[in-house]
Amino acid sequence: MAAIAKDVIDSRRLLLFYHVAKTGSLSRAEASLYIPQPAISRHISRLEEDLGVQLLGRHAAPRRTARPGR
Repeated sequence: MAAIAKDVIDSRRLLLFYHVAKTGSLSRAEASLYIPQPAISRHISRLEEDLGVQLLGRHAAPRRTARPGR
């Protein structure tokens, strides 16, 4: 059962990524979701680790999706 769970992407992480990509900002996603920025950032980083790609640009303001995140 643990092997199956490892292959499933956490839908909460996908939702957080979607909100950041849609709003273009961690702070705007934080305001609409009522989740602190560090938690959003941590979830997106783990999603990127799970997928093996960088989804968001780290130095862009507003936050832009990287090519794999589009």
